[in-house]
Amino acid sequence: MLKVNNKKVIQDLAKTTYKANKKRNLLTIVAIFLTTFLLCTVISIGLSYWDTVSLRQQRIQGIDYDIELTEPRDDQVSTIRKMDNVKYAGLNVKCGIVSKYQDKELDKLKLYWLDDTCWKQQTIPALDYYKGSYPTKENEIMLSQSALRSIGIKKPKVGMELPFIYQTLAENSENNDTAKTFILSGWFLDYTGVDKGYVSDKFYQSTGVLQTDLTEGTLKISLKNPLYSEKDIIEMQNQINLSGKQIIKADYDTISNFINTMIGLLVLLVLVFMSGYLFIYNTLYISVNRDIRYFGQLKTIGTTSIQIRKMIYKQMLWNSTMGIPLGLVCSAIVGKIIIPQLLHSLNPTIAPSEVGTISLGVFIIATIFSLATTMISSQKPVKIAMNCSPIEAMKYIGATSIKNKIKKNRRKYSLYGKNEFISRQETIRCYHVFFKFGGITFLDYQCCDLCQ
Repeated sequence: MLKVNNKKVIQDLAKTTYKANKKRNLLTIVAIFLTTFLLCTVISIGLSYWDTVSLRQQRIQGIDYDIELTEPRDDQVSTIRKMDNVKYAGLNVKCGIVSKYQDKELDKLKLYWLDDTCWKQQTIPALDYYKGSYPTKENEIMLSQSALRSIGIKKPKVGMELPFIYQTLAENSENNDTAKTFILSGWFLDYTGVDKGYVSDKFYQSTGVLQTDLTEGTLKISLKNPLYSEKDIIEMQNQINLSGKQIIKADYDTISNFINTMIGLLVLLVLVFMSGYLFIYNTLYISVNRDIRYFGQLKTIGTTSIQIRKMIYKQMLWNSTMGIPLGLVCSAIVGKIIIPQLLHSLNPTIAPSEVGTISLGVFIIATIFSLATTMISSQKPVKIAMNCSPIEAMKYIGATSIKNKIKKNRRKYSLYGKNEFISRQETIRCYHVFFKFGGITFLDYQCCDLCQ
């Protein structure tokens, strides 16, 4: 037997059928578009909110770290930096307090020394911005914008002189006032709300303050995995041999808070998945119901069930190539314009400019799910079209039982009317399900925000 290649015939037949059903295809495209748009938007809002709140938390702390060790010894610093789960460990020592600028009394302008790791790897990422450079000379100082406002400087300049009176915080000091003229090496903006300045290592050494002095020195520790448990902290404590009043300050609820947040997001995603699946499924089911007689006629001229399946899948792929990109584009526009304003309205401390853009991964996930949902939700309608014989197709009206109490001469119009009524009812139900789940998703997301 000669093998007949029917691919082109099926392709042409699928195109002809597709062009003949413009309204139905438009409905399917709208279903795919809304599913893609809703999925991409919900994920974007969740990720944007998470990233923005994390950045805000860093800036409120003024330093990007996970846990801290008080009064660290040199051997402890060395041990911690060698640990596999530690990313960075930077020293931060409070060494003095400025009490007066010229003739103006100040309210505790604190002076800190940071080592190279703490400044470059942990502090700079947490700042909104900084100008100039970190102090290297003994008389140089770098001040926060809050400190500059407190001393009355509105337009700072690198190199300007600042006559201060300060006291050191060394344990054996007598808190005597020391007058010194500092040179401004730079300034920075953070959101700690604390007046502070950074000084050089040479100045820190001259104050006599030690990193092991009570409440003065801390080791800021950034972990490779910020999700840690109490067991992890106890293991770290056992390795560094704490002494005196030393403690490791940590938030032991980190994992539980993360799990609760993820559960909330998963619930939202499940609702989106369900609404998208039901919407596309109902749309395809209605479409197949209306075309079932047409498929039966195709079978009478020799079209196989597999060929009918290929026809429907081709049409679904064509609808997807229009619905999915349109949903992604609209979601990108919403993510750029509306989401920053939405997050700002939910949390006024979040500036619209702080909200990051949607990552490429979100679009990939939304595309994969929408395409998979389209293919999965079309399986049952496709089976109906494949398994229906030509004779059954002529009798098929899309309902399990319909009572026929109509006169014989009006049977044709009655069946047509019932078909249209059933299809319209299914359409209404499908839209109702979609928007109901969409509303639940929106309300649940608002509740999650309020809980956070």
